[in-house]
Amino acid sequence: MNIFSKLETDASHVIGLFPDLLPADFRNKLEYPGALPELQGIDLEKGLLALTKFLIQARRNLLGDSKFKLQTISSTVALGEGNSTIRTKNQLLQIIDTTLLKCYLQTNESLVESLLRLKDNYCHLEETERALKRHGKLKELLIMYRTRGLHNQALHLLQRENNKVRIIQYLQHLGREHMDLILEFSKPVLLENPNEGLKIFIEDIQEVESLPRPRVYDFFLNNFIPLVILYLEHIIHVWGDKTPMFHNALINQYRERICNSTTDQSSKEQLQLKLVQFLQTSQYYTAEHVLLHFPYVGMYEERALLYERLGRHELALQIYITKLKNMNKALEYCKQVYSKTDSSRKEVFTILMKMLLSPPTDSKPGVMDSEEQVKEPDLPSAIKLLHDFAPCIEPFRALKFLPDDIEIHKVQNFLKTSVQNHFSERRKLLIQKGLTKSEFLRATSEKCLCESELFQVSDNTVCDVCRKRFTNQR
Repeated sequence: MNIFSKLETDASHVIGLFPDLLPADFRNKLEYPGALPELQGIDLEKGLLALTKFLIQARRNLLGDSKFKLQTISSTVALGEGNSTIRTKNQLLQIIDTTLLKCYLQTNESLVESLLRLKDNYCHLEETERALKRHGKLKELLIMYRTRGLHNQALHLLQRENNKVRIIQYLQHLGREHMDLILEFSKPVLLENPNEGLKIFIEDIQEVESLPRPRVYDFFLNNFIPLVILYLEHIIHVWGDKTPMFHNALINQYRERICNSTTDQSSKEQLQLKLVQFLQTSQYYTAEHVLLHFPYVGMYEERALLYERLGRHELALQIYITKLKNMNKALEYCKQVYSKTDSSRKEVFTILMKMLLSPPTDSKPGVMDSEEQVKEPDLPSAIKLLHDFAPCIEPFRALKFLPDDIEIHKVQNFLKTSVQNHFSERRKLLIQKGLTKSEFLRATSEKCLCESELFQVSDNTVCDVCRKRFTNQR
């Protein structure tokens, strides 16, 4: 082989010295001076190892040639008279790489993968397919398909092998540019094993996370409805997707599943807990859009949470008082919503007190039906509310709602607290006024001091920065 290397013998002619390495039609065109020895057993193995070294060197010479971009060969020598040499470098590299693969299959199978993973791999597709299939090298065949971008052939091969695990792994690494293939070949997997097939779209792999989520969502919505919630929960809770469309969609899926008559009671209770928690914690759904799809009968607590998000606290409290008849939840709602500095939130306790003393009579869909009996005023609850949350209730409005004949001792604590809060607020304002006045006087004094300083600029005054006279500037 060293002699062939020194003589720069055409690699294809050297390969032809060994059996079954070149295609039969090409091999038959080669003529040699004498009969070729029939190599078998250990002799064949030694010969293939020597040929491997020769081919690796020939490949290195071709790829390292600065003139490789010319794609032509002018210096190889024919082995035997009448044999033509290969003039195209791509063609010669194709023969070399394909032969290297066949040699590795017979001498060192562990090197097959590394050869196929090379970016500058020139193995002939059909010849390589036949050789790998003949030796049962499914994994290596998939590597070749992947490096060549032949994903369709790879996936069809895995389907024929009925290897669902490898199909899932293969699809997970394709990326968004092959979305059509992912959707096509994921269907059979999802039909056979939905939970395993879902991993194609929710595994924590960069290629999976970058898939176009609206398209995946539509795919599940049109073909695999039971998996929609699982997909949406993953992209929102695990990947932290803040897209309002997906948050709205998850709420609607919860609602539809709860309202579905085929859903068992245990599942409904779990879904209701999830829905309530999501309505409380998510900041990205569009309440006005979601509310349009909620039923007027049932799901009152969820409707109240949507009213809260919309700032319609009176309707939310009306649901807790008239529909759910749960004073504790109404109080919890007020505690959660109340904010002294927010004008839209600081009156929730006052609204609740008004509702207790003067229950609403107007019917509103989803809040109060026209046939529903009007609730009686609840003076004891209103007085307890005044006692427990006096600082949170606006006194002038509260006194308007109280009946004229109420005994003064029942609201004594509320009145004392209100007066104390009023004087406390007044003191704060006076202190703030004094501090503001002091700051104003200090700023005025500083201003007068600055204005009292005089300086004179004449024709000969020099600028401290540019060191030029002012009269010389234009």
